[in-house]
Amino acid sequence: MMRWVLLCTFAISLVAFEAAALIRAGSTLGDFKVHDHRDKAFTISALHAGKAALIVFEDKDAGGQNKSFKKRFDALNKTLGGKVVLIPVADVSKYDYWPAKGFVKDALRDAGKKVGVKVYADWSGKGRTAIAAQAKRSHLVLVDRNRKVLWASAGQLTKLQEDKLLDLVKDAAR
Repeated sequence: MMRWVLLCTFAISLVAFEAAALIRAGSTLGDFKVHDHRDKAFTISALHAGKAALIVFEDKDAGGQNKSFKKRFDALNKTLGGKVVLIPVADVSKYDYWPAKGFVKDALRDAGKKVGVKVYADWSGKGRTAIAAQAKRSHLVLVDRNRKVLWASAGQLTKLQEDKLLDLVKDAAR
């Protein structure tokens, strides 16, 4: 019985730790480097200098999450006149070796063409650390022009959460 209680306590603690680990609204997002499919390096802060940004941070298993939100964001963002920058970042730190890196760069190029926006790579894992991202979960982080976190989520959004985040995007664009 004692063993079961300890196991349950450990499992509950682990879930609470994972939920608490995500970067929190109100904090400042640490800067980190990402690379385009040609391996040119950029800092997150340089990619949205002077503008708010929505960072979509996903590994290969999370790309299908939040499709509805991404479509809604794209439609809204077209009406905002470029005041909010979309920064899709792929967590590819597991593939930072030859020959896998070449295949990943090709996939990033193709994905960018498909969605019409440049997709960046986090080869070092520093983006995952800065956001406190979890495997197999779509992470949406909205920051203002000073990298202050306005929203952070992990996993599939509900319709209500989508609505709330889109409202925050509108506010950030002002």
